[in-house]
Amino acid sequence: MNETKELPRTREQVQSDLDFIHGSIWPADVRQMDNIVGRIRRRGASSEYADIRIWKLSPLGVELLDETAELIFRKGEEVDLQIVIFGERSSYEGLIVDVVRDRGPLHFFGVRLSVASEKEFDYQLQERRKSDRWLCSDEFFPTCIAVSPGRYNDYIYFKVRDISARGVRLTCSLRNKFLLKGMILKLTMSLPLVGNALVTVRLVRLRIISANGRDLLEVGAEFINLSERAKTALAQYLIQFSCVDDLDSLRVQGLLPPSVANGADFYFIKSEDDYRKVLNLRHYAHSREGNIVDSDVGPEDMADMRDAAGRILVGKYNGKVIATGRISFPDADLPLEQEAYVDWPSDLPGRDKIVELGKVCTDPNFRGSDLFARLIQQVMATCVRLDRPNVVVVALPKLLKVYKKLGCRETGLTHEQPFWNGVQHVLIVNGFDVCLGRGVSPVVWNLIYREPFEYLVENGFVEVAGMDLVRVRIYKFFSWIAPVMRVFQKFRVR
Repeated sequence: MNETKELPRTREQVQSDLDFIHGSIWPADVRQMDNIVGRIRRRGASSEYADIRIWKLSPLGVELLDETAELIFRKGEEVDLQIVIFGERSSYEGLIVDVVRDRGPLHFFGVRLSVASEKEFDYQLQERRKSDRWLCSDEFFPTCIAVSPGRYNDYIYFKVRDISARGVRLTCSLRNKFLLKGMILKLTMSLPLVGNALVTVRLVRLRIISANGRDLLEVGAEFINLSERAKTALAQYLIQFSCVDDLDSLRVQGLLPPSVANGADFYFIKSEDDYRKVLNLRHYAHSREGNIVDSDVGPEDMADMRDAAGRILVGKYNGKVIATGRISFPDADLPLEQEAYVDWPSDLPGRDKIVELGKVCTDPNFRGSDLFARLIQQVMATCVRLDRPNVVVVALPKLLKVYKKLGCRETGLTHEQPFWNGVQHVLIVNGFDVCLGRGVSPVVWNLIYREPFEYLVENGFVEVAGMDLVRVRIYKFFSWIAPVMRVFQKFRVR
């Protein structure tokens, strides 16, 4: 009696059970001409695998055809299964969902798939969950293209839903039947406003989800040997279009974007809310650097009367001010801030030719990026455009070398204030000169001043001739220095 109950039923009797292994995916028919083969054996058996024909295939299950009727499997039996698609072999653990006898000796086996090496993936999946995941922007989502396994001249189109340093979450159409867990794919990833990245991934999770009223196949994939170039491209996309809190959250994952400034909006503040954020940043940055003498100083103490007379430039990222500097335009009625502490020498430019840059600071959590460089670029383009080429800055001793490398020269004027910890050095730089490469190295010019120079020339604010033209052309031959220095900076920060 028991043997009778376990006899295979007809295909019509168990069609619903076979459909169950594929979920809502309509499986693909596998023809003998397709380069897809299968091998099967009982779970844990020491016997060799037996060849078996694959009849239908989906990412969730497989229907097998035994044309010889020599393989005896029962419903509920566990099996080891190998599937080879165009030479790529994947191993699975399967469960016989049902056995179907169809027209004589033909036997169909419906097998629900799970990755045979799932335990190997468990640790990696747990580790990836511990790492940060960043959602991709719906307005600027990345896409991937991969060659479809098992199909000639066919491609799979993926949307990238989120990214981590260990892998990605992808979605695609249910028409892609030949995606299986454990499979390795080479993806060409297109990152908006960043470029393309070539990545190799292993598929570790497949499931069906609903989004915007339609069913999709969700694919969890882990990176295999992610290249430095791909890490840089992914980091740049995340800093521009995702919700990265700070650079440290990327650095600990081995990612660092070449440009943080490209993900920030730079503008002159127009609201009280922005001004409060500026004061908070000034206080946070200078407190972290130990520049403030009194530890009881609060953000409100970082304001002064000259804020109202100047223009405050900010770089904002995800609603947070991460860089700021104040630009003042002295005139007959508004003396330089430094004139409150020193007498301004007559041999230095007059007020009508000066822009005063003060209160410069960047968020310590975004240090090691190009935020400071972008601030300087904005100031230089502004001062030359307004025919006020001379920029006056004040530097504490720890930043003196930095400003000198940018082309600033000491005026010999120094002063001390009870509020600040250290002697203040007054420096001056001619924005017109440094944009033409005068007094700065090719490295600094390509890193800092090349962009404002090209902007000023393109808009007719600067004409280049004579030795300036020769110098600029020579400096442009060193354009490779900028990316090399950014790579060096990345490793130095690490």
